Amino acid sequence: MVALHLFLFREAPDPGPLLPLFAPHGRREVDDAVLRRDAVASTVATSFMRRVVEKPDDPFRAELYDALALVLARFAFDPAYGDAHTETSIDAGDFFGDPGIPPCAESRAAFRRRLPELLAAWRARVTRKGTSTFFGVVLRHLGAEGGESLVLERGGMDAEERKDLLLRLKDEEEIGPSARLALVEGLLDPSLEVRQAAFRGLEKQGAPVGGLDPAARDEDVAAAAAALREWASKTNP
Repeated sequence: MVALHLFLFREAPDPGPLLPLFAPHGRREVDDAVLRRDAVASTVATSFMRRVVEKPDDPFRAELYDALALVLARFAFDPAYGDAHTETSIDAGDFFGDPGIPPCAESRAAFRRRLPELLAAWRARVTRKGTSTFFGVVLRHLGAEGGESLVLERGGMDAEERKDLLLRLKDEEEIGPSARLALVEGLLDPSLEVRQAAFRGLEKQGAPVGGLDPAARDEDVAAAAAALREWASKTNP
């Protein structure tokens, strides 16, 4: 595998013909065939990552980012692995979250193109362990656009995931109206922790929360939320 990695890095081929190596395996459990497939995929993917970092003038730079976003979609929530992570998904998550590899036009285009497949893989997850990383990289590379897509998935999240997403939205420089509305609706969540995360998000985003207490009576919180919906609907809060 080391020789393959070095060859692919040196020759720097078009990633397109190699994408079938990332195809779904279609198996229900991890066996030798799945492990071999994953080892090859990891070797190819890490050669792509190295090219992005060490060959900034690579003519296939956009294609490399697209291939790596596909890798994240195919490996991050592989149900055969249960609660475990594939090495390939860890590498891809680390790459897209690396502070030394900032978001760029190519990464944004890649996430925009692959987001439907990423979301489909997330919906089919059998573990919540990779969700936080997933939220983080989508928001990092798509910003407000990514936030607008993620909040539409709240109905399929558990309380911890809803809390994680709201806290991440809190720290975004810019969020869209659907994300602001998600913060408002979070005040009405059955989980107090989610309510508190929503309040912190609203406060950080500049919402007129006044003296609102997210732990107050449901009637009082609902009245405050009704008033905040007007703020949420504005393009620029």
